[in-house]
Amino acid sequence: MEEPDFSPGQYDEFAEKYNGGLDQKPYNAYYERPAMLELLPELSGKTIMDAGCGNGWYSEHFANSNASVTIVDASEKMLANASDLPPLFVPVSMSHWSHSCVA
Repeated sequence: MEEPDFSPGQYDEFAEKYNGGLDQKPYNAYYERPAMLELLPELSGKTIMDAGCGNGWYSEHFANSNASVTIVDASEKMLANASDLPPLFVPVSMSHWSHSCVA
């Protein structure tokens, strides 16, 4: 079976739609996010790398919990959307990493 072709550009294509509507989806608002947040330990003083940060929803939560957050995404547009949030993050573009760094 042939593996699907992955391209960061695929995520760039729907970044604005993702950014605009994800927070209002009932599944995210009432199930996925509350369940994930319940699993997290105390974040204050922690250093976190949010790999695949998307629109930065979790990144913002981490930063508001007094964690130091580095955001990483393969999509430049997703990274830009997350970087539009308050200046709480250190954005890192995946284009600056080689594939050997991302296993």
